[in-house]
Amino acid sequence: MKETVVEEFYRILHRMHQCRPHVSRQGELSNVEFFMLMQISMLMDSVLKEISLKDINKCTDMTMSAASKKITILEKKGYVIRQVSQNDKRNINIMLTDVGRKICEDEMARKREWISRILAKMGEDDSRQMFDLVNKLLDIIESEDSK
Repeated sequence: MKETVVEEFYRILHRMHQCRPHVSRQGELSNVEFFMLMQISMLMDSVLKEISLKDINKCTDMTMSAASKKITILEKKGYVIRQVSQNDKRNINIMLTDVGRKICEDEMARKREWISRILAKMGEDDSRQMFDLVNKLLDIIESEDSK
């Protein structure tokens, strides 16, 4: 592979990393807070059992310590609550509050609108081609990790 192609790949990765603040500015939450709330919301909507920090940890690939710290931040903001499990008093469950669910929905709407504007500027054909190529790239990266 030509060195210039490898260098361009690194530049693109760097630019994508630098774009994170642009995504974050499309609402009131940091990217991590938004992601955590979305994971809790999806778990609450899809799982009938109680949701523990361990369940959230599995979805986010965060350490238990990092996930717990983020939950504490979200709890202080009034977006989530911790409750002792009814099934096992040793476990603590995490749930969205009504305020947490509302901000989650509002943030999703803002981000969806922003993404729609970006994709409209790219055009449908280029967007679909980008999705195909990025998915191909991610499939290759994931297959390399399994070796």
